[in-house]
Amino acid sequence: SLQLARDAFLSSVRRGECTEWSGERWIVLRAEATVCAAREKLADAATLLRSAVQCLETSYGPHSVHLASVSLDLGTALAQIGELDDARRALHRAIVIFGDIHGPRHRVVGKTLHNLAGVYRLLGNQHMHRKLLRDALLVEEEIYGKHHPETLDTTRALAIAYEEAGRARRAAYYKRRTRRAMAVVAAIERGEDVNALVLRSPRESPLDGLAEPQRGADRLESSDEDDCNSDGET
Repeated sequence: SLQLARDAFLSSVRRGECTEWSGERWIVLRAEATVCAAREKLADAATLLRSAVQCLETSYGPHSVHLASVSLDLGTALAQIGELDDARRALHRAIVIFGDIHGPRHRVVGKTLHNLAGVYRLLGNQHMHRKLLRDALLVEEEIYGKHHPETLDTTRALAIAYEEAGRARRAAYYKRRTRRAMAVVAAIERGEDVNALVLRSPRESPLDGLAEPQRGADRLESSDEDDCNSDGET
């Protein structure tokens, strides 16, 4: 398929339908980057994706959905090779464009928030890491529900993040959420009626009634510490 895409593009160039740096070339560049990534040639993949971004900017401007998708790929590749500041910028750009086009509650926004959270973790900014994971969780719960694999991944990541921060009670809260969601998924796979399981949810401790951090509060720099205080932590 990569060879077909390349041949189609070169044919268009020969016919004068597009130039060497026209928007169509991004398709070939992205496909080649995918091949490089599969072969673990991540630096080459990042170089190709940077060229794809340049093509898209030249042909379609700074706010196309294709540019957002390639920026997501670029940010992911850059994070894997340790170019974290550039990865952060690429992923942030993708979130802004995706949000403008699809709205803030779209699955690809949640995915990109999760990826950006991972970059902040590598940068050592644990507060932003947790905040972005909570933002991603809000999106995923609205799109997928509480028992989807994407939601489970983020809930599990939050449990680990709070445990690493020494926030034992908050970590326990997300661990319980993960276990319950996994139990529901297992029951669904067995063909059982899960309504009683979802509604029953016996209270294991007072923290089971803990409310999720509100999105507005999450925007405040001190919100993470406020969550800690509300849990009785110091």
